[in-house]
Amino acid sequence: MIFATGPLTGTLAPSRSRFLVITKSPATGSFLDSYCCGHFGSELKDSGYDAVVIDGQTKQSSMLLIDDDRIDLTSANNLWSTTTTNVENNLKKQLEKDFRIVAIDPAGESQATIACMQTECMY
Repeated sequence: MIFATGPLTGTLAPSRSRFLVITKSPATGSFLDSYCCGHFGSELKDSGYDAVVIDGQTKQSSMLLIDDDRIDLTSANNLWSTTTTNVENNLKKQLEKDFRIVAIDPAGESQATIACMQTECMY
């Protein structure tokens, strides 16, 4: 899985809030790309990263936390089996800072062949 920003992400240009997620389909083995909006892309770019590549998988539910130059992979068992909205609300209460969140939905947790990730929109 790859999260990537573009050259205009985080600037004042149109579409500055866009970021890209590249995944491999469990159903077909094809590589797919999804273009997303929200504050996550700008915050990733502000942390100094143009892309984050995640290779492999953990044995338990996990959360990747990026805080500028600090990157931690921690347990997310307390967030398992809930909606993406609840995950976002719980993390915003749990974390000391205002982080931007991308969360998988319950279908993704169940390893369904069709699932999604959700991040807050810029409304």
